[in-house]
Amino acid sequence: SMERKAFTVALTTMLGERLSPGRIAALYAAKAYYGRNCYGHVDAVFGLTRKTPQTADDAVWLALAALPRSPSLYLRNRSALRIRVKTIIDEMHSSNSITEQTAQRLENLPIANLSVGKGCSN
Repeated sequence: SMERKAFTVALTTMLGERLSPGRIAALYAAKAYYGRNCYGHVDAVFGLTRKTPQTADDAVWLALAALPRSPSLYLRNRSALRIRVKTIIDEMHSSNSITEQTAQRLENLPIANLSVGKGCSN
């Protein structure tokens, strides 16, 4: 609805004025839906991989970064997940968030297995 869109624009403007982009991203990651009833990156790491945030590697974090866009697609289709992970790496590199060397290293990682865990029980 128009009211909801107006509210979203107002909220986005307010957040942008009060919080850094990094803080906004952290808040989003902590609340986003990752599929299989997992909300927030901490629950998603364990629920989908049976790893802790401390033991999750770059491949896991890249796969999780892909999920909020379309969790059901990426959890069932590894080819689509691979394409989305590549897009994320390319976007990080083009925005100078990572170096060319880091982008190449990340692109060479295997796609994380997100089928180890059965999901979250929130």
